[in-house]
Amino acid sequence: MRRLVVTDKSGRIIATGPHPADYPNAAQGRNASFGFSALKGQTVHEIELPEHIKTIEHIRALHKSHQVKIKDGKPQLVAKRAT
Repeated sequence: MRRLVVTDKSGRIIATGPHPADYPNAAQGRNASFGFSALKGQTVHEIELPEHIKTIEHIRALHKSHQVKIKDGKPQLVAKRAT
């Protein structure tokens, strides 16, 4: 599942939202917007979520369990280290 993910400079996930291309009528060029503008120091990434992440509860858990790192020029989800 594709999602848009907003991160801060450290890669911490601040917000997630549906990918605009997954909305009805996207094929006709009528994509819905994310409804959130990244603030200074924040970045919006397009992320492909792993297959086991299917519910909104799983997606919300990403905010605590994962962060976004850029690898080979692409944003990827990386599990946070236990502290």
